[in-house]
Amino acid sequence: ILLNSFIQGSNGLILYLSLQDKLSKCEHMWLFLNIILVFLLSFI
Repeated sequence: ILLNSFIQGSNGLILYLSLQDKLSKCEHMWLFLNIILVFLLSFI
């Protein structure tokens, strides 16, 4: 389960980086916080 969450987080990070220049500042921050949350939850 931990590894699966980590892989999902990594995929999310890659997606985030590829979309970075297409997002507004607000969306950008929200998505970044979401990814951090996924990583934190995967370690709990």
